[in-house]
Amino acid sequence: MRYEDDLRPLEHDAARGPFEADGLVRRRGRSQDRRAVRAAVTPLGKERYAAGARQVEKVQAEFTKSISGIDRGMLERVLSALS
Repeated sequence: MRYEDDLRPLEHDAARGPFEADGLVRRRGRSQDRRAVRAAVTPLGKERYAAGARQVEKVQAEFTKSISGIDRGMLERVLSALS
């Protein structure tokens, strides 16, 4: 997983609102076009992102340990068929 300090322009306040309210992103104007607003990930946003990524890795590792080799092979075939 990866995030970038500068995200693509957000067109709707509704998409940005909850993240901004929680202090995860902040608005950043653009000098070239004052109508455009960019969102920048804050240090808190980076911290929360890293914590979430660690949790996802932990859950994936626990799930992988919980299935047998035969089940794992079957799951991989099913997932491959879906993609």
